[in-house]
Order: sequence, then structure tokens, then C-alpha cells
Amino acid sequence: MSNSLQRHLSRATKVAFVLSIVLLHVSGAQTNREQQEIRRLRAEFNRAIAAHDAAGLPKFWREDLHVTTGVGKQLTGSAAVRAAFETIFADPGFVTYTRTPDKIELSASGARAAESGHWRGEWKKPDGKMEWRGTYLAMWRKENNQWLLQSELYVSLKCTGSRECGE
Repeated sequence: MSNSLQRHLSRATKVAFVLSIVLLHVSGAQTNREQQEIRRLRAEFNRAIAAHDAAGLPKFWREDLHVTTGVGKQLTGSAAVRAAFETIFADPGFVTYTRTPDKIELSASGARAAESGHWRGEWKKPDGKMEWRGTYLAMWRKENNQWLLQSELYVSLKCTGSRECGE
């Protein structure tokens, strides 16, 4: 191989390397923005629950939302999930649910995301503050440039603070 061809290939290799680094940086920045957007939406969702705002929750959901509650109850469709929240909010002892994301992963296409983390539910009971805790996994889908929840799976792991925990 001639020296001229070797120099040309060497330059092309360097350009390809630099270009791949730039593309990885741009891709990583986009992933980080999407993860931050999902974290922002989750915080907004938590605030709606804390405010007992059942009417404000459906904007985070796909119509075909599927939820498995911490005790294994299956809820299908945004209307069923909203009705469940209305029932929860009607309980005078209910305080809030908080979901705290530990990890958010995006699909290669950027159309789906998996959010995993820990949740906590809080109630005022005659014998103290009852807290349920557990883990969750949520599937988000991006549609029309908007992230919406498609499914959530909650697992109740521990209850403290009230005799009702034993029920």
C-alpha cells in the first residue's frame, strides 16, 4: 500500500473516530433529557396524588393503561385507574403515595422507557401513621412527543406504624 493511501486511510479513521465520539455525546445528551423529562413528569404525578387530584392524573396515562396494585389487583384502562384513585382519595385517613425513581432506561428507538424505583403510601390511623413501602416498575411510551404511562406494576413489601399492617 502506498504512503499516500495509508495517510488517507489514517485520516479517514481519525475522522470516523471523532464523529463517533460526537454522535455518542449527542445521543447521551438526548437520553439524559428524556430521563429528566420522565423524572419531571413523575414528580408532577406525585404532586397530583398529594393534592388528591383525581382529575389531574389521566393526563399522564395512555387510555389503555394497565396497573397491577401492590396487593396484586389488576386495573385496566384509565377510567378504572381513575376510579380507584377516587376511592383512595375518599378515605379520610389517606395522605399520599410517592413514587421515587431509582433508574430510567430508554429503548434504542427512544419510543419506550422503563422506570424502576420505590414507592411509599401513607395513611393516618387511630394508632399512628401507617406506611406501606415497596418497589415498582413503570413502562412509559412516547407518543406525539409526549411521554405517557402505559403500565405500572407495584409490589407491597413492608407495612409499619399501625395494627392494620397485620391485616
